[in-house]
Amino acid sequence: MISWLIYSKYHDEFILIRDVIKRNIPFVYDTNLRIHDYSKLFEINNSKVIEEYLDVLCFDVSNEKGRIYAESVRRKCESAEMLVIVDEDTDAQCYVNPYIRPTSLMIRPLYDAGIRNKMIEVCDSCLKKNIERDDTVWIMDTFHEIPIPVHIIDYIEVFNKKIHIITQDNEYSYYGALNKIMEKYPERFLRCNRSCIVNVDKIDFINVTKSKLYLVSGKEVDVSRRIMKDLRYKSITVVKEGENGTEKTSNDNRAD
Repeated sequence: MISWLIYSKYHDEFILIRDVIKRNIPFVYDTNLRIHDYSKLFEINNSKVIEEYLDVLCFDVSNEKGRIYAESVRRKCESAEMLVIVDEDTDAQCYVNPYIRPTSLMIRPLYDAGIRNKMIEVCDSCLKKNIERDDTVWIMDTFHEIPIPVHIIDYIEVFNKKIHIITQDNEYSYYGALNKIMEKYPERFLRCNRSCIVNVDKIDFINVTKSKLYLVSGKEVDVSRRIMKDLRYKSITVVKEGENGTEKTSNDNRAD
């Protein structure tokens, strides 16, 4: 299943894109489609479609309103492929930025062959990511099952009897067991205390003086004293604060 969100301010244009996808993608990839298409931004809000998991965002960013909304949608769909639609005179600085992060580009006027090639391009990337990231935490919200790729997770913690998955920009909550995630991905997460595990790829350094783990995103997590002792065997940069200032060392260079 590949789930799409298509927005173009021109009704005929999003109909063309939708039809090209329906005529080509299922036959090329032997997969089902879920397509949400809109020509009005308020329709996207009313549908609450961005609360679902989306694989591909095809978004008209040729005007300021579209770009602002694309940034908002991108924050909620961090791992999706972002295909932007622009006019010939659209300034690239308006959409090539860390807030929209386009995967690919379509310049008007749009034609069947060009659309087909771009859709196949993003589908290739999308399906490749799905294969590479078998590493996905699946959660169930009120209406949908949502996959959260491990590579976008900063840390996961438990409080108020719920699991809270924290990414750079979002938080997802559900009822589940932290131990099950650790059992499934023992190499991907590091336990910091009884109620929190951290993505090892997101760790910046550990401050042994403050018993805190700092992430590349700037977030910080408390580390229990017992677990702190085990971290001397991990490849983590260690910071220690003392009378002589701050000392930084790397566990990579330490003897066992």
